[in-house]
Amino acid sequence: MPGVYSIAFKGVEPVKYIDSYMLLLYDNKDLKNLFRKICFIVICIVIMYVNLSLELSGREEFLMENLFEKDEIILTEDLITGEGLVEWANSFALGTAGYRAQLDPSDPFNSSVAFNAVKLAIIAEAKASVYDELYRQRQIENHVGGEVRPHTQEFIRFVSRIYAAHGHRVHLRKSIKTTPIWYSSFGVFYNEYTDGENFTASHSPNFKGGWKPMDEDGKQLIKEAKLIEDKVREIIRAGYVIKLAPNNSPLITEDFDVTEVYSEYLKTIVSKETLEFVEKAKNKGFVAYACAIGGSMGQTSKPVFNYLGIITGNEGAVKYIYDDEDSNYHGIGIVDGENYGVDPGKWQIYKNIGAQKLLKDVPYGSFVFIWDPDGDRYNIVTTAPATVKEEAQSAGLETDDYTEDRILVYFKPNQIYFMLTAFRIEELKSTDLLDKYDWTVMETYPTSRSIGEVAVKCGQKLVQVPVGFKYFGDMVENLEHQLQEKGGKSDVLVKTVTGEEINLGKNPRVIIMAEESGGAAMGGPDYIISKNGKKKSLAIKEKDGMQVATVILGLAAKLYLEGTSFAEFYTHLIEKYDITCRFYDRMDVTLYNENLPPEELKAAKAAGLLKRDRVVAFFKSLVGKSPSEAGELLNSKAGNFTFPKIVKIQWAGDGTLIDFEDFWWEVRASGTDAVLRYYIEGRDKKKLLEINNKFRELDI
Repeated sequence: MPGVYSIAFKGVEPVKYIDSYMLLLYDNKDLKNLFRKICFIVICIVIMYVNLSLELSGREEFLMENLFEKDEIILTEDLITGEGLVEWANSFALGTAGYRAQLDPSDPFNSSVAFNAVKLAIIAEAKASVYDELYRQRQIENHVGGEVRPHTQEFIRFVSRIYAAHGHRVHLRKSIKTTPIWYSSFGVFYNEYTDGENFTASHSPNFKGGWKPMDEDGKQLIKEAKLIEDKVREIIRAGYVIKLAPNNSPLITEDFDVTEVYSEYLKTIVSKETLEFVEKAKNKGFVAYACAIGGSMGQTSKPVFNYLGIITGNEGAVKYIYDDEDSNYHGIGIVDGENYGVDPGKWQIYKNIGAQKLLKDVPYGSFVFIWDPDGDRYNIVTTAPATVKEEAQSAGLETDDYTEDRILVYFKPNQIYFMLTAFRIEELKSTDLLDKYDWTVMETYPTSRSIGEVAVKCGQKLVQVPVGFKYFGDMVENLEHQLQEKGGKSDVLVKTVTGEEINLGKNPRVIIMAEESGGAAMGGPDYIISKNGKKKSLAIKEKDGMQVATVILGLAAKLYLEGTSFAEFYTHLIEKYDITCRFYDRMDVTLYNENLPPEELKAAKAAGLLKRDRVVAFFKSLVGKSPSEAGELLNSKAGNFTFPKIVKIQWAGDGTLIDFEDFWWEVRASGTDAVLRYYIEGRDKKKLLEINNKFRELDI
């Protein structure tokens, strides 16, 4: 690689050999000189090629033997230059869900991508050093997990050795190698570890790598993130040595197993009656198909379901598809040669997993549910009587014609969490728990307001936070601190990022934390208590697709026993609570192709980020202006189109949120993908789609 290794001729004297050969062939001096020059050039090229090949093969050998097997990595000037570490470190940042960047599925050492073994070694060293400084008087214990993405197991072992070299105790998964993110999060909290992390890029294609660090509560890092970023930049200097403990270090143990305690915790979220619905419905023909994309969720969810009394497999209510572990995600998400990732909320996923065939010969009310590889995103596909088609569509559901008497119904995460919120409130009403505590619904700003509508109409509080589940975790942590300080004697007050103060009452509890991208978690009436009683929490502080799947499974079984379906239940709720926000649209504008070759990617990324910054800056400039002034500026970019009257404009943490008279709209840059997201929601579908398109087409 140019800049990494020098090229030498290793003692070869080409001129001498050319002269000797030429004397045998030619007497013509001019011809001989010309031919000499040509031969000299050719031989030089050949020698350079051979030497470069030798050096590159030597580099490959060095990396294979030294990074994964030797006991130290020395940051030499050549390595720093050749890997582009200074430029990479200067731009290194922990975003919405940790660190994500391009990965080479075939080569964990590829220096041209931003997610490789050298860079991971530096990140791990930075994190270990930060924790050494923060916890000088404490034995640091952490957990490292990950899903099935290429090289994950090698990376897990690799960074574990770096942590062990710092004297940290590292806990890896027992028996099962892959670990969903919620399992990692719960285990870090329950076992009272100092920190943890999971190798996952969630729903992204397998050519993107991801590293998601978490704090001692299992929450995505916030306060430590800046320290790690700074430490990465500090480490990039010649002569720095990163130590690695032996593979068999006694500090690295495979003892991470929280299946039983997590399952017991889940029983505080899902009522016994709801769990019992599943077996009763199964005996009457009900079936649920679990699509575990990549297989990681298949390995972990089966023992949890079985512990809860929900039988899986051929004889059970839950049957699995795509549950074998596959780093290529079974090819799911690749449509017409384009890789759309494995987000269950995208039509390229939920319409291409075989749900149509699976649901053909089972009783209506049965359904297919989908997890992404790390189990934090969730979605469902189901059927309903053909007679409810128009009603379902008017409520905002997506349908396809199926059989003579059935339609297929495709839900979006927003709609699932709307049903969950209503269902959990109704469950709490049937006990004394609703009045015993002050229940709260939390959602991100671009999440459907239908969830907030049903919460408020049922007398519950609503809190909105910026995108990123870490903000939910931070909000719950705030509640816990105030409860500890006030002891239930005075009101708990919180402020949103827009500055709004909300009174959550004296004893707040969490019904649901939901985000439109597909992640959610729920809380119960009781605190989750850690292993030795040192910590307690109102809710798990990470997206938990296992929670969601279990509650939705119980609800589906209940509806099946009542002779109805999700579609009918959903439309009933929409009408019952007179929900205004029925139609939701999100347009993703791709900024650049993240899978381009390195040099092309660099240029495309620069152009894409320039566009992103220009759009985000324009809309942010509207914040603080009067609605009429902002409207004039907006219309000045819209050609002949005139936008409806603006009511309110706010900065919602990472995007501009605009309230119009009968709908809302928001734009923000994704923290995980190279896209700008345009969100809109209201009652008139046709009007909303037109307006969102106009926003996207603005001359900015």
